[in-house]
Amino acid sequence: MAELVCLAYLYALEGAIADVEFNALPEGRKKELKQFSDFTKK
Repeated sequence: MAELVCLAYLYALEGAIADVEFNALPEGRKKELKQFSDFTKK
């Protein structure tokens, strides 16, 4: 569950920076954020 929350926070933060809703982020950017999230958990 914590992994999902962390990823949701990353999406929200990226959305705030880009001035778009987090669920409107491009799929490619979401994939990059997921890869980053996975990398930080190693």
